[in-house]
Amino acid sequence: FTTGFLGTLQVSRGRVNNVVTCPLGCGKRMTAKETAEHCKVCDLREVSCVNNCGETKLMLKDMDSHLQFDCFRRPITCKDCADPKVVFEEMEMHLADLCTFRFVQCPLGCGKEKRFFDLERHQRVCTWRIVECPLKCGIPQRMVECDIHVKNDCINRRVSCPLKCRGLVVFKHLQQHLQDVCNCRPAECKFCKKVFVKKQLETHHQECESRLQPCKNKCGANVPLDQMEVHMRETCVHRVVPCPLLCGLQVREINLGFHQQSECVNRQRPCEYGCVESEAVPELERVVTKVPSKLMSLHLKYDCPERPVRCSLCLQDVKAKLTTVHDMQECGKRPVSCRVEGCLRTLPFAEREDHERFHCRFRLISCAQGCGERISFIHSGKHMNKQCPMRMLECPLGCGVRLRQRDVEVHTSDECIRRFSATNSSSLSSGLLSRTLSKLSLSQPSTPAASRPTTGKSPKY
Repeated sequence: FTTGFLGTLQVSRGRVNNVVTCPLGCGKRMTAKETAEHCKVCDLREVSCVNNCGETKLMLKDMDSHLQFDCFRRPITCKDCADPKVVFEEMEMHLADLCTFRFVQCPLGCGKEKRFFDLERHQRVCTWRIVECPLKCGIPQRMVECDIHVKNDCINRRVSCPLKCRGLVVFKHLQQHLQDVCNCRPAECKFCKKVFVKKQLETHHQECESRLQPCKNKCGANVPLDQMEVHMRETCVHRVVPCPLLCGLQVREINLGFHQQSECVNRQRPCEYGCVESEAVPELERVVTKVPSKLMSLHLKYDCPERPVRCSLCLQDVKAKLTTVHDMQECGKRPVSCRVEGCLRTLPFAEREDHERFHCRFRLISCAQGCGERISFIHSGKHMNKQCPMRMLECPLGCGVRLRQRDVEVHTSDECIRRFSATNSSSLSSGLLSRTLSKLSLSQPSTPAASRPTTGKSPKY
């Protein structure tokens, strides 16, 4: 069996077994290879109900009969509404709750039974339906009770005024009408407090002895007519009264406070410069001096210790109480003497330090030639020319070398080229040197006491 087309064969113990019968019992014969495919389409195979009724072991050939007669999930037609899709087992519930042709009682309580599909139309015309009050009071009412509500209960109904004013009033406004609107209501006179009918009150106001009248002094107050004289004499703010500060003027009572604070010549005013009554008390307890207004200019000009006074030297304004201290200690133009010993010049205080440092002839300066001695400026020329050991001299032996005076002795004895001159003997040299040194020493007088500083430091100013 290795060549050619022999069909589907099964090799079994050396012989061919090609045909089998349907295992489900339908009797159809087929090859073993086709069995699986046949079982999927065989009429005797087991299937589940397509309506999901729970039946799972039905033969395919019995499915139509099951769906038509036995399945309790099969669709049937409703006998009332003719709905063809009602499930068999749900028919009772459909007839009771879902069918549009079922009879239901009116939910508004009128007692009538209507088919369900007609219920909505019935509710629109039912006499027990809830409707809005025709007078717009906002309270819903049943249709059958609406007339009674409008006649007896509605707050928007119109009623006659109980005070017989011949007006029709909305019921909800009746209290306001009786209190504020009705011409027949009792009303109290605002002047004499007597009670009259409202429509007669205006006439009474024109005749009432207690009615308000504007003040004759034009103070702006409205005063009862029977109290006008007392008002003008005792309480009117435009009445004329004498000044309580005894300045002699008479002013209106309304202007009295302003007069006492701003105009009266006898009013007490705090000193404009802020002087206090006593400076011996603590600062927080000090009281500013108060002066009558008519005396304020004299106080500020002559008496106030805080007034500014022009210094005659420096032309600055100084408080009067500080003039003595200013003249003695603070004024920059006050006359002082130069503190340098020997100088008798008097000059302004502001110029003293500059004078003592740079211009005083008796100020101490250091020698400009570097000898370290402090000398008076007035003696500095003489010191540097004749006394300073650092001044420059020519060699006394005539060698032509210029040297400082303190180095002359060393130079003439050890350095000068003419110290061993053949024309000068050693005795001659010694005599000449001695005479020269004695001449130099005689030319150095002692430093005056006035030019000699007491310390090594310049005075501090």
